[in-house]
Amino acid sequence: MANGETLGVVTDGSQDFVIANYVIERFQNPILFLKNASRVLKENRILFLAIPDKETNFDRNRAVTQFSRLRDDYLNGPESSKIKHFNDFVSSAYMD
Repeated sequence: MANGETLGVVTDGSQDFVIANYVIERFQNPILFLKNASRVLKENRILFLAIPDKETNFDRNRAVTQFSRLRDDYLNGPESSKIKHFNDFVSSAYMD
C-alpha cells in the first residue's frame, strides 16, 4: 500500500502534476507531504491542492493549527502531538 504523505512508490522528478483534493488537512504530517510532492514533480510542474472552506466545515469551531505545530510534527514526527490533535478535534468539532 502506498503512503500519501511519503509518495514512496513515486520516482523523483517523474510527475507533470500532483492532484491532492481534500487530503492535506487529513495528513498527520502535511509538510512531509508538500516536500514529497515537490520531490516527485518535474521541474516547473504543477501541484494542485483543493482544501475545504473552514467556515463551512464540520470542525469550523476548531482553532487554526499554528505553523509551529506543523513544523514540530515535521521535525519530530506526528506521534508527539497526535493526542493533542485528537483532543482539539473532539472538544471543538461541530456536531448537529
